[in-house]
Amino acid sequence: MKAGTIRAALLLVVMAALFVWLGSFFDTVGMAAALAISIVISFWSFWTCGTAILAASGARELTVEKDRALLDLVSKLSAAAGVPMPHVFEIDDPHPNALAVGANPRIASIILTKSVRKLLPKDQIAPLIAHELGHIKERDTLAAAIGAMFLDAILMFAIALGLVGLIVGKHGGGILIVLAICTPLTAIILHLAASRSREYEADRFGAELLGSPQPMIAALRKLAALPARANKYALHSPATASLWFVDPLGGTWLRNAFSTHPAIEKRIARLEALGRSHPAIRENGGTL
Repeated sequence: MKAGTIRAALLLVVMAALFVWLGSFFDTVGMAAALAISIVISFWSFWTCGTAILAASGARELTVEKDRALLDLVSKLSAAAGVPMPHVFEIDDPHPNALAVGANPRIASIILTKSVRKLLPKDQIAPLIAHELGHIKERDTLAAAIGAMFLDAILMFAIALGLVGLIVGKHGGGILIVLAICTPLTAIILHLAASRSREYEADRFGAELLGSPQPMIAALRKLAALPARANKYALHSPATASLWFVDPLGGTWLRNAFSTHPAIEKRIARLEALGRSHPAIRENGGTL
């Protein structure tokens, strides 16, 4: 079973348990309602996790007529990775970045910002594609999207609890207000802590796919040298931050409070260590 599938299952169990626990404050009816809500969100996440993000971002799908070179690159890397070629989209954002979405490899998509296409030539954008293909192959996109969907739902549920707490006042209202604050924070920490290790694994997958960690290191260094700035789509929905190639919340308090990615310096150090331990990852020099 893929690592992302296991993570998705664990997230479903943890988040469903949180919902049921919150519902228990409203007796058995509340528990049943909370469980039903968690099940609906689970199915909704599976079928719409990719399309919802694409729709919210206003992404434009790239075509062979205008973007043949890039699509040929994605096709070549996908074949080498052993996954169906994903759809490729572009969004208008000044933050150079990329992300992958989709419940499984058959319906996956990769989104690139226009700025990253302008910043990186073909040989330097390949590491971003390879990294995102690693997330797709291991179904990390499913786990991240389910977590994002649940986080949004829990935040709304917590706000409702807080309002109930204010209304009931002396009769347990204080406890509900505390729960309204602590529960979403707990959910965020659980989700984000689970996502960081997958960035290292996706970097490794991309390095092996390309035959060397050096292209990935070069791309990370180039992106790290840019001024920290936040991606407007990630700011609108911080729960999707873990889906991006590099941290999209740079320069904001959200990045300091709940970083979804390891520091780029640590990612580079891991890749350099990989290069030292495996001087020739592939005898044929990789896919490019």
